[in-house]
Amino acid sequence: IAVSETDRCGNCVLLKTVPMPLRGKKKNQRKHQIRQTAKEVVLECVRSNKPLVMEALDFEKKKSNMRYGNQRHNQMLSEFATKQIQ
Repeated sequence: IAVSETDRCGNCVLLKTVPMPLRGKKKNQRKHQIRQTAKEVVLECVRSNKPLVMEALDFEKKKSNMRYGNQRHNQMLSEFATKQIQ
């Protein structure tokens, strides 16, 4: 998960990636990892005293073309837990 912090003018002052390893995990393990990652992001917001804004990602078109793409990329799209994070 990419996290960025901006100043009051919208300039990026911090950019970091919070790892969320889901590959090969069971359903409950994936849920736990998603919760831990979300918690870390929220704590970053609390630390900086700034609101959380989340980009709305829609992979439906990409998922419909998955049979033609790279197998690893397709697996990543399938495992990405957009709806669970929201």
